[in-house]
Amino acid sequence: MKEIREVTDATAARVICAVPDPHIERWLLVDSAAFKSVLGRGCAAPDQKCEKARYKRLLIEAIRQAGIIPNLGGIEFAADIVAAMNLARASRLDPSLKPFLDEMMAEAFGLDRRIELYQGKRPITLYGWDLDCLVDVMADALVTSTEYPVRSGPGYAALRQLHDRIERLREQGNTDEQG
Repeated sequence: MKEIREVTDATAARVICAVPDPHIERWLLVDSAAFKSVLGRGCAAPDQKCEKARYKRLLIEAIRQAGIIPNLGGIEFAADIVAAMNLARASRLDPSLKPFLDEMMAEAFGLDRRIELYQGKRPITLYGWDLDCLVDVMADALVTSTEYPVRSGPGYAALRQLHDRIERLREQGNTDEQG
């Protein structure tokens, strides 16, 4: 990943890297409910082992168990499975998916760029999807031990307070509050 970042950071274009560890087929198998909604039958989430072609084989087997013959090795169902996924749950089940989703959400909505450019001179405009993204990222950071290993620190307390405040405002339907 370090080598990829060195190359992509040198370009003017914004680049988001999806690096499944160990294979993309594992990502397609971690959310059994999504798999079931697309193929009619759930699948077992595989453990994290990296033997050559293991996840390709598991994906093909899971699709065949649903009574379907995968013509392209199962990858032809990828878009439908991903569309049906609960991405928050899937990223908790597969740690290599989380960094990609965090970066993708922020970039897709342009939120990272707006925050980078924000100078604090006037209120920042946030859309409903921006708040959804921020709340999801904050909630994840609050439960991820690598982000806040000590939950009694001031950083954790500030993030918890901000998260809870935004959630309360969203529940009230009041996103116009400033401060």
